Amino acid sequence: MVGANAETMAVSIPLLAMQTGLSEALLYQRANSGTLPGCRRIGKRFLVHRDTFEQWLKGGMGDEVDADCQT
Repeated sequence: MVGANAETMAVSIPLLAMQTGLSEALLYQRANSGTLPGCRRIGKRFLVHRDTFEQWLKGGMGDEVDADCQT
């Protein structure tokens, strides 16, 4: 059993949206198209492996590069 203060291995899309500031709609769109890193469908629910998603986010490997994000 995971302790109350332990970080979970996977999170739901609504929780991921809240933690990252990304919209649920965008995350669900990526999940349904199979392009959300670390995402797996379990039954009717999507779960996202936290470490895989964070590594992808840290790596800056997005679909598009916004001019405001370039250094």
